[in-house]
Amino acid sequence: MFEIIRRRFLLLVTLFAITISACQVKAVEKVLILGNSITAHGPAPDIGWKGNWGMAASKEENDFVHLLEAKFKTKNKNVQVKYANIASTFEQKYWDFDKASLSKVIDGFAPDLIIVRLGENVPTGMLSTQSLEKGLKSLVSYVSQGKAVRVCITTTFWENRAVSDIIKKTGATARWKVVNLSGLSSKKGATAAALFTNQSVGMHPSDKGMRLIADEIWKAVARY
Repeated sequence: MFEIIRRRFLLLVTLFAITISACQVKAVEKVLILGNSITAHGPAPDIGWKGNWGMAASKEENDFVHLLEAKFKTKNKNVQVKYANIASTFEQKYWDFDKASLSKVIDGFAPDLIIVRLGENVPTGMLSTQSLEKGLKSLVSYVSQGKAVRVCITTTFWENRAVSDIIKKTGATARWKVVNLSGLSSKKGATAAALFTNQSVGMHPSDKGMRLIADEIWKAVARY
């Protein structure tokens, strides 16, 4: 009798271990962040910008990309994070984006997590005739090469309800993680307006704004 109970117990333990193993999600090893000037912008002395990272951050490690990278590395020190400004490649012409240029940007990088952090430069006048939802889904499909990947997408940092509503709808139908950044730019000190004389630079996130963006995204992807 005791032997039967022992065997049943061992069987239950084995089944439990198998179930736990099956439920475990593979840790993120490669992260691709696609965005615009908030993600990365090279030096532009004519407008008072000398950095080569997320525009208006005081230094590279203070932009949202590198803040996120640091967070990912607390979970996996070998994680690879690649990022790109695709404003001209995709965002400004999302209905007919430049696949050749995008391929050069990605350069064979095969992400298991894609973070799409853009929308501010979408021409709203085209929304009624060109589907942004279709464009976003095509972007992710192209970048992932049709493979199953985890995706996180954010609404706009600067208030833009028309674009943000489409982003939310797209994320819901595609079952992506959706991060709502609407309202962050209105928080005190969230933009760098007081730090730059050029308005186009100053409206970008300050160090505080970058931290707020990184924190909101991390809440959505930390479990990965």
